[in-house]
Amino acid sequence: MTTYLSRFFALFLLCIPILLPGMSFDYAESDPMGRLYLLSARNGVIVRLSPEETMKRGDGPALMSRLQEPAGLQLQFPSSVWVLDRIGKTILEFDTDLNYLGSLTLPSQIEDPIAFLILSDGSWLLADALNQKIWQFNPGFSTPVPWGAGRFFAVIPPDLSLIDDGNSVYCFSPAESVVWIADTQGRLLQSFQIPDSLGIQYLAGGWKECVFLSGPEGTWMFSRGISPEKIDDKSCLRIWKNSRIHPDGTLIPGGFDLYLPKGISTP
Repeated sequence: MTTYLSRFFALFLLCIPILLPGMSFDYAESDPMGRLYLLSARNGVIVRLSPEETMKRGDGPALMSRLQEPAGLQLQFPSSVWVLDRIGKTILEFDTDLNYLGSLTLPSQIEDPIAFLILSDGSWLLADALNQKIWQFNPGFSTPVPWGAGRFFAVIPPDLSLIDDGNSVYCFSPAESVVWIADTQGRLLQSFQIPDSLGIQYLAGGWKECVFLSGPEGTWMFSRGISPEKIDDKSCLRIWKNSRIHPDGTLIPGGFDLYLPKGISTP
């Protein structure tokens, strides 16, 4: 396929919804090859979508029989796709073709896992609602230790969500209407109080000192020194540099690179 046709096909895919009528998604991640991995907690299904091929489900539909409450999706490219089961206190492993590989039981210190993040150094963060802590550990190599310093990490909210940009970790609580940014060592860099009137529900993305939050009324960018800026009239599940995805699986060209304040660059 020529470069022109490849780009045309990729743009075509970015403008249509995933063909799963009535399905909504709760988690989305992308890999360096531009493929998207989407998890529907309600339907217990994980799918992969890329510009070069049709939707791939692999063993993804088997999630329903293996998971009690899907609560997170993370990638370790090029080897693994991980899905967190909150009630089962386990993490299921798939390869990047979504073939089921097995499961990992979480350490006993982690009693109610509500959010899951794999940092760029390979270590894992698990937010624990019961103990009100974020734990950091390396599976098979180290035991969990508390992560984060300062008042925001002393007692975490029970609805915390986590994402990162490789250098910073973004933490969001809808109930507390607060989002904060930390470095990968857990040192606080910035925090924002979110107006309740915006009805924010999703932590959609982040880059450096900017964070993107979303709800039924649209998607906003928060950054130091400026008022919240609405960048999409619709809710975004995730937003990346060059694209964003709505909860129904609709992929839209154009990501946060279009809205970053002057002086903040992307790679």
